[in-house]
Amino acid sequence: MAYTLPPFIVALDVESSDLNPDKPSKGATLPGQCISIAIELVDTKTLKTAHRFYTEIQFDATRFNWSVEAALVHGLSIQGLSDKPTLAEAARMVVDFLEKHMGAKPKILIGAHNPNFDTAYLRQLFAEIGFRGAIITRQVDAFTAGFVAFDLASSDDHVTFLGRSRAQHDAREDIANSVEMLRYVRKAGTFYRNRWFWLVGALALGLLIGGLF
Repeated sequence: MAYTLPPFIVALDVESSDLNPDKPSKGATLPGQCISIAIELVDTKTLKTAHRFYTEIQFDATRFNWSVEAALVHGLSIQGLSDKPTLAEAARMVVDFLEKHMGAKPKILIGAHNPNFDTAYLRQLFAEIGFRGAIITRQVDAFTAGFVAFDLASSDDHVTFLGRSRAQHDAREDIANSVEMLRYVRKAGTFYRNRWFWLVGALALGLLIGGLF
């Protein structure tokens, strides 16, 4: 039976206060919290970005752990997040954004550099307001795509390949990089599918140039 993908890939990147939203990390007594989220709705057929969303999120120290090691990676601070939307407010903003552009109860095809990690924190947001988002089992994994197609074994390798640089992990920048990697892989696949066309064209051009001389 044919399976129809949703019209958009929900390309997603989050920054978090710790590694796991469901259980404490080693040495901690509380789990981690999503503290920023960036989404690009990417057309499934063309891979063009149609809509963007971003928010940072107020940290709740009564419920979640703040990892100093994680903060060194993402560069956010508890004080800097103090005037941002609460977790529940941010969750409602995310759901409103998705439903505005994808309809009520959208089927969510996650795209990310590390889909399992980002999906876990998206579920944390959904749970905060009791939203039962239909996150489908298929995922678009940008890391695997880049590794298989171009032998890029780390996120830093991806950034270098794309000709970009970064000082810290910013959710907006990271998801833009992941989406761009997917586009590179799509271009490589398109070229391969049309390889005989390009070969015949190159041969014809060669014969034409040879005939002129």
